[in-house]
Amino acid sequence: VGFLANIYLSDEEIAAIERDFLETREKCIKMEKDFWKNFKNAGYPNIRSLGLFSKIGANHEGETAIPTTDYQKVSAKDAVGKQIQEFDKNGIAVSTTGELRLDTRRKVFAAASPKSESVVVTRGTALKAKLLEVVNPSVFQSVTAIALDGKTLAASNSIIILQLTDAIATGTRFTDEDLSTMTHYGKSPLLLRRGSCQIRLAVNRNYQVKALNMQGDTLGVIPGELRNNTFMFTADNSRFKGGIVAYHLVPENKK
Repeated sequence: VGFLANIYLSDEEIAAIERDFLETREKCIKMEKDFWKNFKNAGYPNIRSLGLFSKIGANHEGETAIPTTDYQKVSAKDAVGKQIQEFDKNGIAVSTTGELRLDTRRKVFAAASPKSESVVVTRGTALKAKLLEVVNPSVFQSVTAIALDGKTLAASNSIIILQLTDAIATGTRFTDEDLSTMTHYGKSPLLLRRGSCQIRLAVNRNYQVKALNMQGDTLGVIPGELRNNTFMFTADNSRFKGGIVAYHLVPENKK
């Protein structure tokens, strides 16, 4: 999860996802002793690309064997090796469990587990994980739905949805538009990039949607509607003064 998600998601989103997702079967690339000296690849797929599909490890010849039977030697001919070859062609990586999906060309990411789902979208794109779908995003943003009551998303009576664009301290400075090198940390207050999208949940029930600020305080109620067995509402983080970063959904009959 971390290899894919660290690029896009907050620590809170990553923690929620990691708690709920299936364990992938570890893969190990067995390297020759002089691998790093001569930069050989020993005929195996690139280990960084392998990390897009499963857990990874490396074992050099002559070293003590990795103490677990879960690690497997990987070749270009097995299923994961073929996935890596496909990724090199089309830029799409799907984890061995099928729960994580990265499309580098569209610059989108989706994760779906029983209790949490997340999507990362760029302006104008649409993306669906399993139950969670985001449509018409105005800016780059991540949207994550998490069941707070321990139930699955489909059965949950308390769902938190995080909508994260970009938050930065006032006066923060960087050397260029890539924001790779910070020259000034800035100061309070935090600035929140304006962003909107339509959020859809493929669950056949109506919800009350409470908009929350960065402290978790309720700012107001957002209108939503149930249409064709899908609940939907427009998420606009500038709707209330101070900005919205999350929405708490409870069924209409459980206000």
